[in-house]
Amino acid sequence: FLKEEMTSWMPESTQKGAWRDVPEALVRRLVRCHFVDNVRGQTISFPDDAVQKASLRATIESVKGDKITVRYEGPVELVQRGRWAADNTGEKDQERGYRGAILGRGVWSLQGRRFVSLDLVSTGSTLKANHLVEVERIMDISSRLVVNPAALKLKREPLRALIDAFEAAVKKTA
Repeated sequence: FLKEEMTSWMPESTQKGAWRDVPEALVRRLVRCHFVDNVRGQTISFPDDAVQKASLRATIESVKGDKITVRYEGPVELVQRGRWAADNTGEKDQERGYRGAILGRGVWSLQGRRFVSLDLVSTGSTLKANHLVEVERIMDISSRLVVNPAALKLKREPLRALIDAFEAAVKKTA
């Protein structure tokens, strides 16, 4: 994204609770160019007409000095019809797409007029949305939560809640 576009990711007011919808053109570009269909391998970007739904709301969570913490969330739906190879039988007419949500958090510096940090992730149901099923397990993977020891001491309660949520999710799927 261009430097001059960054302010449009922020609400106009710097008050806690203030919100703004990120301009649709920016959200559409984000989802078209950065959401990749990894089910079929790395494919080309989605065309603009594949974007069925894409919005992102920025809400100020806190203001501390010149740092503003902003939460981002919004739905995404991409659908494209075309010819792709889904297996070793060759290309066939089918649909590719993604249905999910963008979630994120950023820290904006009022003084620097820039993001100090910005993390956006997406969670969705690509397999289910495309009527796909796992056919072969290639390998098991694992994830690790890394926490700065100082942050664990200073921000114990919110981090404990996050750790507990991860543990509950793991137990639920086990």
